[in-house]
Amino acid sequence: MAKLELPTDLRPRGTSYRQCDLGVDLSAEFIYELQGLDENLYPVWHSYRMLWDSIINDYAGSLEDPRYEIHYKHSELNFGYVLTNGSGEPTPDGAWHIWRLCRPHGWAHIIKVESTDRAYCNLLVRRLWLQAKYNDHYGHTGYSRMLEEMQVAERQKAQDDREDLMNEIYKTNSSMMNRVAENFEFGRTEPTNPMKESIMSYPGQKDHSKIVRPLEDKEGGLILPDEW
Repeated sequence: MAKLELPTDLRPRGTSYRQCDLGVDLSAEFIYELQGLDENLYPVWHSYRMLWDSIINDYAGSLEDPRYEIHYKHSELNFGYVLTNGSGEPTPDGAWHIWRLCRPHGWAHIIKVESTDRAYCNLLVRRLWLQAKYNDHYGHTGYSRMLEEMQVAERQKAQDDREDLMNEIYKTNSSMMNRVAENFEFGRTEPTNPMKESIMSYPGQKDHSKIVRPLEDKEGGLILPDEW
């Protein structure tokens, strides 16, 4: 498989960097599908964690208005400001990121590739395709608004599901609580010591053993949510 080179536009030239080995680092099908959506999308290796602006290039800005840039440091080509630990050492990232070359301005970060799993990559391509469609029709704010609406809907559904669960638990337990109240009303408060019979057998065993044990709370008592 071929290695994918980055365009030399708007970044330091003559510097070494890790090229994406198609079929080894990332699947060729995934990269071809990405570039089918937008021919200016490229995988960029991040050895370290970084900060970047919405658009960056090889210009660091003025002293009065500094900005993040694409530069060569720590033996790596870095798309942004390299984050370090308390000892001044670069913080590792070790992942591929998708960047877009936005001529003539610079490079824009698109997304980090969190996994090379085929299902994840297919989902990522689908998401970027959906984003491109929304951007074409509604602009960049339209896609962000759509994501916010989806997240609100998901949170509301999770809340509704929990309320439905609690209602079902209440209905199931209400008849039992009524029996308890009735027993107290008529003075029936002695423990009944309910028991449960279990038939025990093992592979090849002809005779079966019967075990009688006290009934556990979750087998005959109130129904509780899982987290209880």
